[in-house]
Amino acid sequence: AKRDRGFFAEEHRLFRADNGEQRWLSLYGRFYYGEQGEAVRFSGVSLDITERKRAEEWLRASEAKYRYTFESAGVSIWEEDWSGVKALLDDIDRQGITDLRTHLQRHPEVVQRAVQLVRVCDVNEETVRMFKAGSKGNLLHSLE
Repeated sequence: AKRDRGFFAEEHRLFRADNGEQRWLSLYGRFYYGEQGEAVRFSGVSLDITERKRAEEWLRASEAKYRYTFESAGVSIWEEDWSGVKALLDDIDRQGITDLRTHLQRHPEVVQRAVQLVRVCDVNEETVRMFKAGSKGNLLHSLE
């Protein structure tokens, strides 16, 4: 819960009395105080955030399953970010270049730039062992 000068933001888990269903509420509000420091007024809102909480839980479970598969696979796995290459290709498209193959043959520096834009975000432990890197951090640093 966050409280600052009468303002608060809290999340609460509730269970419906009729069927026991779990629901989540987010509460935002503010207390207004009188001269003696007593609460004299309150305004606030409550929001049903049950679906958001369910989505967050699904995402956590999905990430845990992915992480387990990523780390326990007996093969080398690399997680890469190609968004920079996509942006480069989008820029070429905006220039009206329709024959990408010919453009790249004439401009090998664009290919080199694309290779430099690929970022290795993560590798699994099998990859660390394969490269005899000692640690994931050492390997990732060497790939920058």
